[in-house]
This record gives sequence, structure tokens and C-alpha cells, in this order.
Amino acid sequence: MGKLIVFGFAFLAMSAWAAGPNCAEAPMTVDKLEAIVQSGNVHSQQDFLDAIPRDSMRLFTFVTNSLSLQRGFGDGKVSPMWPRVLRSTSDGKITISFVCDPRNPSYGKVEVLYFDEKTNELKSVEWDLGRKGKIAQPTERIHRDPISCASCHAGSTFSGKASLKFNWPDYNIWGDCQRNRGITAYGADDDIMSSVNSRLDDNDRLTHPQVAEADCTQEADLAAHLQEAADYANFRNQQKDNPCFKSLPWSEDPNDKSFPYRNDAMNNNLGRRPNALLTINYARWLARRNVQLFKNNPAYPVMKYFLAMNGIGCSLEESDRKKIGKVIGVTPSSSDNLSWTYGKAIGFQDKDWTLEFHLNGDTQYILGLGDAETVTTMVNGEVIKEIRTNDPAIQSAGSDSDIFVHDYNPGYDDAGSLSCVFDIAKVADMFNGWKNGPECDALRAAGNKAFDQYSSQAISCNPTDNPTAVSKLTDEVDMVIPKLDQASVDRGRKLVRPDSKGKCIMCHSAGVDSGLPPDFRFVPDEEADASKLEESHAVLHARVQEGFLKTLDYRLIKTATMPPLENSLSAQDREDIKAYIESMAK
Repeated sequence: MGKLIVFGFAFLAMSAWAAGPNCAEAPMTVDKLEAIVQSGNVHSQQDFLDAIPRDSMRLFTFVTNSLSLQRGFGDGKVSPMWPRVLRSTSDGKITISFVCDPRNPSYGKVEVLYFDEKTNELKSVEWDLGRKGKIAQPTERIHRDPISCASCHAGSTFSGKASLKFNWPDYNIWGDCQRNRGITAYGADDDIMSSVNSRLDDNDRLTHPQVAEADCTQEADLAAHLQEAADYANFRNQQKDNPCFKSLPWSEDPNDKSFPYRNDAMNNNLGRRPNALLTINYARWLARRNVQLFKNNPAYPVMKYFLAMNGIGCSLEESDRKKIGKVIGVTPSSSDNLSWTYGKAIGFQDKDWTLEFHLNGDTQYILGLGDAETVTTMVNGEVIKEIRTNDPAIQSAGSDSDIFVHDYNPGYDDAGSLSCVFDIAKVADMFNGWKNGPECDALRAAGNKAFDQYSSQAISCNPTDNPTAVSKLTDEVDMVIPKLDQASVDRGRKLVRPDSKGKCIMCHSAGVDSGLPPDFRFVPDEEADASKLEESHAVLHARVQEGFLKTLDYRLIKTATMPPLENSLSAQDREDIKAYIESMAK
């Protein structure tokens, strides 16, 4: 590239590019960034930032109130004049965050969250580039999977490992009337960063859980917006010569005072909506992560067909729901969102469906780009897209594949240049005319076939007069309810108590206020009154008939995803709890 000429916050280069993020930006990987981190020419955070090619990672925003460990304190606390910087690839696959205030204890440390498409999981790393006078050596700068990242970004635990997720408020609330609370970014409403008012006419905004929690009025919300716009102008002016902020890929137009945000509500370029882009990107990767966790479960080869049926609005018949119950141990109702039901059965918690850092009771994370864009619709879309791509029987169903599933591409002026963002398979309302049509029949047939194969691999009971077959049947029954060690049962009886390590009764016993559905109250509390004890026994016995003990073994022993709460259960403890529950199932 040619020599850079600095003009305030504008950067003019001999090799020019259009302002804002797009899918033609120079590609970037974590490996390339780490090569810069470990370069002998990089001796500080500033050296690192200056070395990032300006035609890469062109999506950025500023967080003025942070809940992260980079928030700092005292004079070094993140603020409108010293915001935390989020810089990302246009598709959101890599995000780096840093602060520019040397008074902040996190100055010199770059936090990184990136989505690994090989494993479909979010990973973290910290690059410690040192403070002035304390420069880390290249070999000492990289800290992978730091505990500090997991403490904030952990979703549920699977196979003993926390599955990470991004934290980011949903559309379109990136701030409210109380600017010193929650995660607040410049462009706090619809990415508008000028004195033009959009909030006063947005009545829906006031009912959003975050805004309602802040007890905002229209007047207070408008005042916050106007102050935010004034602060941004002041920030741009005061920090125009700060090399840390200068390192960002700013607009080349020196008069573009709102960049990277839009200057009014009529601007229909998504490239001027960094907070909205981060919302779309992070929700997409959360959906990809959730689908992978679904796939990791042995029930997925059956469940994917029923998930697709539920996603396009097919009616799940009673026989379908019974098959699902036998596979995952939970029989959904006719009104259940099957993705949620399946998720709960394999260890998901509410936080796995949202990027909100603190839940406010609304776990349907909204993209806000149309009607009903949530993480669950994207999960359904990803499952349908996979089936549509790989299953010949489904490919031939219906007369128009575009009606079955299509790629979502809203009408932004620059949507074409951001095509890498819109590769989300989305279930659309147009399916209303196709419910219970050829697609539903094809999916049900494929699901029934997969269920039969799954059942034959589990237990095959064909009693005959042949002594060998009878002996085999006896062995298979013992697999379902094995012979139990009484000492193990007695230890398990103590472990499920609320005052012990397992605490199973706190969530899974009749009569407790855990918020779980009745099917989850399967642990008898022998100290409860007779009616509650009998109720848990009845639930457990019913679920055993549906194959629940296989699920119990998978969740409690094989993957250690039960209980989801932090615990110190040993392998023997888990076997003992399993033995106790199995003894209650006899």
C-alpha cells in the first residue's frame, strides 16, 4: 500500500476502498493475526494495531459502558470519551476488543473471540502485548482459552466443557436512557449517530425488556440520544490525534462525522449499521453452534427430520411425538417449539438461545430484520438446509425448492456487498400454504425410517421358543434396568439431596418450583409427602417406558451434562446417582 496521509479521523490511501465493511474486504484469520502478535517488529499494543491491514476487519463499533473485564475502573474506566473498541471481520467470525486508555488495567491486552468453522464452536484467546516498560516476549504473548473469557461467555456445559457464546444485546437496543448501565454502544438505537431523533416515535422501544427495566420515558430516552450524539461529536474531536483510535479503518471522507454509524433513519445501507451487523453475525454463529451441539447427540439422525417438520409448520402427529419421546426422553406437546424441547433434553439452558449477558426473562433473541427472526428460526433453517442438500428423497419433494427453504437477503441498498452475512437459511411465512403437503410427508417418512434404524440399534426384543433368544432378551432387559449394587444405591440416595453434591431434587422432583415441565420431575423425594413422592414415581416409570434410562446414562455418565450447574461430582458419584434413580424405576 502507498503512504497513508492522516486527516483527522479520515485516512487517505493510494490504494483506496469504499467506506465501511463488505464481503470483499481482505481476508483475515486468527493465524495471520497471531503471526503479527509474535512478530519481532511488534513491541506494543499500538504496534500490533498499526500492523493490521486497514482493508481487513472493517467492521467496528465503540462500547461506552461495558460489562466485560476490560471495563476498568476509576479514571481508566470505559466511558464515552474512552470507549472499548470492538473490531470485527464483516462476517463476524473474528472479533478483537481492546481499550485505548493507558490508565485502564486492560490496556495492552487484546481479547479475541472467533468462530472455528471446522468444529463449529466459539473459541477465545488473549494476546498480552504488555504495557510500557513491561513488554512481553513474542513466545509469552498468547494465552489460549483464558478462564477470564469463559467466566463471562460460557453457555451450558457439554462433555465437561463449557460451550462459549458471544455476549451482545439484541436488536435494536444497544443502550437506553441510563447510559451508565448494561452493555451500551454508540449508535444505541438503530445505529443512528446524529442529532436526528428516531427514538421519540418508536413506542415499541419502550416495551423492550432492557428499556422497561431502566424505567425509561420517551422524554428521557430522547434526552439520552441527544447527549449520546453530542458525546460522539466530542469524542471524534478530542481523540482525532490518538494513534490507538486512528488505527481503525475510518471513512476517507473527512466530512463524514457519523461514521461508522448512519446519520439518519433514512440511510438504508447496512454497512453503516455496525451494531446491527454484529447482531446478525453473532446470532448466526450461535445458531451454528447450537446445531453442532444437536448433531453431537446420538438422537440427531432421527430428530433432524422432526425438527425440519416443526420448522416449516408441519403438524406433528401423536405418533411423531411418541417417537420423539422415546428418542430423547421427553415427549413434546403439540404446541412446543421442538428445538427448545430437544435442547433442554440434551442439556441446553435458556442462555444457550440468547446472546444477552443478563437474561431479563425474554430469551428469544431478536435479529429485528423482519418478522420472527430468532436464533431458533435460524437453527431450523440450518437443519432444513442440510437435509435439503444431502437427502435425495427430500430434494424431490414439492415443486419449488425455493418455497422449501431460501437464503434470507433483506432489501438493503448494499445487501449484495454484504452477501457473506446473509447466508442464513431461514424458514419463511410462505410455508403457510404448504403445511402437511409433500414436504411434510417426505420428512415424516424419512423420520420414521431413521427412527426404525435407531430403535433396531438400541434394543431388539424378539422372544421365541429358542433358549438362546430368550437368554439374549434377558440380557437386553438387564441393559435397561441392570442389577444394582445396594451400597451404590444408598450413596446415590444421599447425593440427590439438596444439601449434597448432586442436588437433583432441587430441580427434578415433584413439588419443587424449578420452572421445569412435569416430564422433568422424575427424581422421587423420599422425604416429601406421599402424593409428591407418588407423582415423581409415576413420571419416572412412564419415562422409563419411553427409553429414558438411555438418556439418563448419556446425560449423567457419558457427557456429564447433567446436572448443568457447577458441581464437584466424581465419576463414582455419577454412577451412584444413576443407580439410585434406576432403583426407583423398578
